[in-house]
Amino acid sequence: MIYDVVEKFERDLIERTKLEKIDWKDLRALKENEFPDIPLYIKENLPQNEFTKVELGNSFYFKHKNGIIALLYIDNESGKDGSHSRNFILLVQIKEHSPVFSYDKFQENFESLYLAILNYFNRGLNLPSDLTNFLSWVDDQQDIPKD
Repeated sequence: MIYDVVEKFERDLIERTKLEKIDWKDLRALKENEFPDIPLYIKENLPQNEFTKVELGNSFYFKHKNGIIALLYIDNESGKDGSHSRNFILLVQIKEHSPVFSYDKFQENFESLYLAILNYFNRGLNLPSDLTNFLSWVDDQQDIPKD
């Protein structure tokens, strides 16, 4: 029963993301004092080692009602041939200091959601002209600034 609700919620997330109705943020921007259970959940419940890790730079969240929804990107490296695969986990916390629920079923939906989130972050990008402009030197540009 709950998985039917979650699956519908995932489909709605995809559509709302495509319509830019959700303000997704990079998970690294989550302040630990906002929802401290999310980083704690990742640390304590998602085993990470040289072959499996949560890619925080490719994980996202948004605040929903009094809680938080996070999509975690998990990178899996094969110890056999070094190839990589990915899967996703949806974390749901309905309010601060309440239990964190995780869902990893419906990977196809998560893949679609992940791509929709990337498109959300890249909205306004006009390819290939933006790439061409980026790669073009400006005549009045002196040198590349040194750090």
